[in-house]
Amino acid sequence: MTSEENDLINQIRSKGADLKSKERAVVRLGESLEETFILDLLPSKRLIKELVDVSENNSIPVALRRKVKVLLKYYSV
Repeated sequence: MTSEENDLINQIRSKGADLKSKERAVVRLGESLEETFILDLLPSKRLIKELVDVSENNSIPVALRRKVKVLLKYYSV
């Protein structure tokens, strides 16, 4: 997992961040996963694990969890 991906995961989990910034972080993670997919590389297992944790975390808004679940559906192996 790159440092950018780590920062984006931390931003999604942040209690102080507003919903728009969390949504932008999810979109950027999607772009990062798409770039990895285009280059025919597997996504980091740690990143996938973190996304699973985010998708199951009840403190994160439902809309964001749904978006993360969509990313997992398309990009997890």
